[in-house]
Amino acid sequence: MISVFKELSHYLLSPSDGVVDSVEFRRHIFVKLILGSATTILFVFSFLHFFTSDSRQTLIATIDFIAALATLYGMVDLKRTQNINRASLIATLSLFVFFISFALVNQNESFGLIWLIFFPIIAITINRKVTGLVFAGLFLVIIYGMAFWGIGEWQNGQWDFESFLRLSIALALIIVVMYVHEAAMFKAQAFELRTLKLLEERALVDELTQLANRRRINELLNSEIKRNKRYHSTFSIVIFDIDHFKIVNDTYGHLVGDDVLKGLANVATNLTRETETVGRWGGEEFVIILPQIDAKQAAIVAEKLRIAISKTAFETIEKTITCSFGVAEYIENESLERLIERADCALYDAKESGRNQVSVCNLNKLN
Repeated sequence: MISVFKELSHYLLSPSDGVVDSVEFRRHIFVKLILGSATTILFVFSFLHFFTSDSRQTLIATIDFIAALATLYGMVDLKRTQNINRASLIATLSLFVFFISFALVNQNESFGLIWLIFFPIIAITINRKVTGLVFAGLFLVIIYGMAFWGIGEWQNGQWDFESFLRLSIALALIIVVMYVHEAAMFKAQAFELRTLKLLEERALVDELTQLANRRRINELLNSEIKRNKRYHSTFSIVIFDIDHFKIVNDTYGHLVGDDVLKGLANVATNLTRETETVGRWGGEEFVIILPQIDAKQAAIVAEKLRIAISKTAFETIEKTITCSFGVAEYIENESLERLIERADCALYDAKESGRNQVSVCNLNKLN
């Protein structure tokens, strides 16, 4: 028995192909549940009703059997094609016909109309909001008509206007509550997605400079490496940091040092194109990703930036800020770590040569 429940849970809760959000995942679970439950219940009731002498019950049994076959087909089709919209439509139409036929044949014998409250719940839950509301509304209109014309006729005449009103109000209330519930679910999910997107964006942005942070830089570099493997395109990176930045912090304080970092980020951003990315690698160190650019062109970009920084006047300090730059062009099939190592080596050469200059990776020296 336990293994049966485990298999059932796995079937209901396992994500289907193409499910991209929580609302769709919930919808898939409900469609599977409704199709499975409806198929089982309809087959059972069909079997029970067939063994009665009442011709009306035999008709209901036939309706049950046909509806069970339809929902069974919906289960098989969903498993085979993963088409949730078609499965929802099959389930909804099958149950629509079943409940209407049931009410028409059974009327309100043994308070059978109480089962009708399930259809609006099912229709609105397993379909998209508008589609479910249309099915529920159409169902409501048909049932209203049948129940109204049944006044004085159903239950040997005991079905009166008060009974009609009770059924009408109950069905209408169920539809309103379910629609509001589903609409609230969609709005809640939209809010969650916006919040998640904002958090993801913040997780990829350096809080101080508002540049791409190290995590984002690594993602973009890996994307460039994949593009290189696919299209054999080139790209280069530039790593640069502020010369003697510790002196700035020690002399003017860390708040002023933060202002310098923000000002430097603005200069670098203004001098790069939209296709190029400037990021903060850490501390006073920055990275520029230059797609479709070789080392020679990257060195020109770095030199322009070096000159611009050296000519920038920072209001909070008196001294001129300079930077040292290391340039490396990606070599096919090398790792990200190797590319960063080569750019770092070039940066080290620039510092060793007197700072405030651009150095391109020397492969012979590195090897």
